[in-house]
Amino acid sequence: MSAFVSVFLANNASNFIQSTKTNQVRNAVFTKVKHTSRVSVIFSSAVSNGELNQQQQQGNHQVQNVNDFESQQPFRNDLIPHRLTLGERARTVAHVCRTGTLCTSSLKHDGHPFGSHVDYILNDNGDPVLLLAGSATHTRNLNSNPRCSLYCQPLGSSGQGGGRCTLVGELKPMEDEEVEEIRDLYIDTHPHAAQALSVLGKFTFYKMSVVDVYYVGGFGVSATWVDPEQFKESNPDPLAFDAAGIVKEMNKEKQEELESLVTAFIGEEKIVQVAMTSLDRLGFDLRVRTESETKEYRIAFRENVATRFDVQSALTKA
Repeated sequence: MSAFVSVFLANNASNFIQSTKTNQVRNAVFTKVKHTSRVSVIFSSAVSNGELNQQQQQGNHQVQNVNDFESQQPFRNDLIPHRLTLGERARTVAHVCRTGTLCTSSLKHDGHPFGSHVDYILNDNGDPVLLLAGSATHTRNLNSNPRCSLYCQPLGSSGQGGGRCTLVGELKPMEDEEVEEIRDLYIDTHPHAAQALSVLGKFTFYKMSVVDVYYVGGFGVSATWVDPEQFKESNPDPLAFDAAGIVKEMNKEKQEELESLVTAFIGEEKIVQVAMTSLDRLGFDLRVRTESETKEYRIAFRENVATRFDVQSALTKA
């Protein structure tokens, strides 16, 4: 059986080519170019012509005769590993959070930012929907100036090491027909809202029209503005609510399995520590510390996964 794996190397290092040969992997070449390199590799013991053609169309390539480097493929910038788009990553963070920090323009302090904790949900278009009390300071601020931002960071994330995003836009009261479409979903997500809504005239649904999105992948990782249309058109990752638990479980209870993956697919042997840092439907990221350096790798699943069971199955096959 063949296994197709995309590997992402992000290190400060000179050019080199490393070859590996293990029981699970017949042939493999990893190319590391300057600070960042991307390479898709086919690990293969038997591949049909149709399957090989399909993989080559996706940007992968087959490597044979590794020791002689007779089939060494040139570095190509278009060999991008399997990763969620920025829109998907930001949409996933905003979807998981359900609570955030709303920053409005203060009436009392002449436009200074005023932050407050709020509950919210996203509608199908990715617009945050909030249920706000008419007497709240942030509501009075919004009624004067609807421009605001919503900061989202999942509970339990590792401080600056976790992904987070800021949604920028205008927050205004919703039309009655829009409220009917979203009311039940909001109450299902935030059950306490049912009691608040029973007090007529005290609470109002507001919807943010998102005009920009700022996404931070973690400490020292990507920090960039995201096209708001890409954010709205993206779907949250299906593993959004399970990923953190799976990562925690793998790091706590599956250290030997992670080390075996690194040895088999990446060729690192003098391993001090391996940590899974993120997981999504397309693959997972590993931080590997050896005796001499620390490296980051991206390993893609052969097929997209959608459930915890799918992840377990994919890791077993790997």
